[in-house]
Amino acid sequence: MTEPPESRHTLPDTSSQHLAEEAVAILESISDGFFSIDREGRFVYVNRQAERILDVHREDILGRTMAEAYPGLAGTAFEEAYVKAIRDKTATEVTAFYPEHGKWYEVRISHAATGLTFYFRDVTAQVGTEQALRESERSFRQLAESIPQIVWIVTAAGQAIYFNQVWEDYAGVPIDSSTPADVAGEFVHPDDRAATMAAGGEAYARGGRFQ
Repeated sequence: MTEPPESRHTLPDTSSQHLAEEAVAILESISDGFFSIDREGRFVYVNRQAERILDVHREDILGRTMAEAYPGLAGTAFEEAYVKAIRDKTATEVTAFYPEHGKWYEVRISHAATGLTFYFRDVTAQVGTEQALRESERSFRQLAESIPQIVWIVTAAGQAIYFNQVWEDYAGVPIDSSTPADVAGEFVHPDDRAATMAAGGEAYARGGRFQ
């Protein structure tokens, strides 16, 4: 006896429920915050990481619209990305500051058949570190450009990445050398190159200074 055509390849009734449970288990285990909204902008699912990052109980926002739950989104880069994802039915990403929380969030928004999905992270510490590094670099450059000494920087990989203006004024030409050997070849007297490179190499090896 052959199987009726309409019953072939039909999943058992429990299969869809099982797949849904597995999907929820995955979303509850990821390190990103995740939530989804329907076509009216209402929260339909919020994972535990989203609760932690947003400091909210999911029961307090499920069924509410994003505008109702987070009125501070109005006029922000997040609202712009959200509207773009809806309008263009496409994925988009945004990293911006949310004043209402005093935090920076990195958000990935994807279009889905039932609405939108959001993966996000709190990147406040990362952004703070990057800003501090930029400020440190700015302060260093101000210092290096204000002193009368020649200053140049070589990375641990041997790449020359910075020459101050005094260096270029001394050389009389723009400096585009990429390694200490290049610099020695262009600006050190031939009789002194070997000794200069040897002294520099020894100082680098022991983590000291040379003259």
